[in-house]
Amino acid sequence: MWASVPLVAGPVLTRYGQEMRMYGLVTLFVVAATWLFTELTLNYKKLDKQVRNQLVVGYIFLLAAIFYTHYFAMLIVLAHASILIALTVSQNRTRKPLKIIKLIVESRAWFLLAMCGVFLLSLPWL
Repeated sequence: MWASVPLVAGPVLTRYGQEMRMYGLVTLFVVAATWLFTELTLNYKKLDKQVRNQLVVGYIFLLAAIFYTHYFAMLIVLAHASILIALTVSQNRTRKPLKIIKLIVESRAWFLLAMCGVFLLSLPWL
């Protein structure tokens, strides 16, 4: 208990602690969005249509919240897109860029829809 007194009273920790206010929230949003992305990527065809739609809408709103919270965290979209490309390449054993794009449009249309939704929700911020 007494060891925490310098931590509470320290001006350096107080100053920099106030600057870190958005990092916890953006971490929560990134973890939740990545969980929804994983569910949608691995179980999309197994899920009920209503549940799928709810997960996609939740994914869209979480990505928009990430964008509004901290703009560098929007790089998570690039990570998710990279994972989708890697999965498509490994599942279909192709390296042709046009075929990969065609396969993503056909089998992962929810991701493209999500990107359009995030763009529309982000327009007021831009």
